Formats: sequence, C-alpha cells, structure tokens
Amino acid sequence: MFRRVEGRWQAPYVPAALRVYPFCLDDEGRGLALWEGAAVEAIGTEEDDSLGLPVTPFFEADHYSATLVRTQAFLHTLSQGIGGVHPALAFLDERQLLSPWRVPDIDHPQPGHELDGLYQLDERAFNALSDADWLTLRHWQALGWLYAHLDSRHHAKRFKTMARRIVWPTRYAPAVAEASDEASDLLAAMAAELDRHD
Repeated sequence: MFRRVEGRWQAPYVPAALRVYPFCLDDEGRGLALWEGAAVEAIGTEEDDSLGLPVTPFFEADHYSATLVRTQAFLHTLSQGIGGVHPALAFLDERQLLSPWRVPDIDHPQPGHELDGLYQLDERAFNALSDADWLTLRHWQALGWLYAHLDSRHHAKRFKTMARRIVWPTRYAPAVAEASDEASDLLAAMAAELDRHD
C-alpha cells in the first residue's frame, strides 16, 4: 500500500503519465513497475482509519487489485499510442522537418536543469509537403497531433509564468485573470472531459 505526497496540479488537464504515478511499465513493457525514486511506504492495512486517508491495496489474494488492473491496461494503451507516432516522426525526420527547439524565455537555465533533446516541427516545410506525403501522414492518423503540437508551443511561456506565481505569488500574481489563461484552461478542461468518456 502507498500514500502519495500531498500536492496540487496547477492546470485542469493532468498528463496521462502523471495520472497513474507512481506506476509505469517494466523494462519489457508488460508488467507494472514503480518510477525510479518513487516514494512508497507501508502505511498499514485497508482497515486502518488512523491515517485519515483512503488506502488502496495493491493486491487481492495473489493478483493485482482491480485498480492496478485498470492502471496496467491504461499504461499499455498509452504505450501503444506512443509507439504509433514513431513511423510518422521517422518520416518527418527523413525529410528534415524536425529541428531542435529552445524553450522561449529560458536562455540561462540553472546548471543541471537545462531542457535539451526537444524538437519542433518546421511549420512552413510541413505545410509545403507533397500531397503524397500528406496522405501518408493521414494514413498514420498523425495530422491531428502534429497540429496540436504546433498549437501548443506558446504554452511554454505560460508554464514559466505559472512557475513564477508558485515561487513568488505576491510579485507575479495577476490583478485579473488573463484571457489566454482562461481560454487555455477551458480547452484543457474540455480535453480532460473527453478523455474520461473515451
């Protein structure tokens, strides 16, 4: 059994991998494992009321609990989805449509906290692809998430603003909510609602 450290996600949409933390798939991509460094501690039995927190057992008899069965199925679906983007990314890389991306407004990161290995789609070259290449990407059902990627890049500045508000709320809290934040929150909430009904 485990207890998760208390915390609050600052956006209405929670990334898929965080929804099942501290679990991930093992190296073979089959069974469940724990994220490296995940804080897991024994906290008693299912009937232990002294903690004031709901306690979820990992196992029922010699099998995963219903919660872990659903978690494992979710991670398999997530893994298949991630694997499905590889052909499209290799296709775009062969055509030199992927370029390194430097996160805006983070020119001098703290040592050891550099964000590297990030890439972005060259929008102009992407829109100039041949009809045959477009049909190939459409066959892989890649067009939707590629456009979502292009549209999402502006969120980097928003994340930096959110981080500042957490660290120094009195200095960076806005007097009124920004329209772009409200619109992004609404879209994220809609995405989360669609996720729950898939």
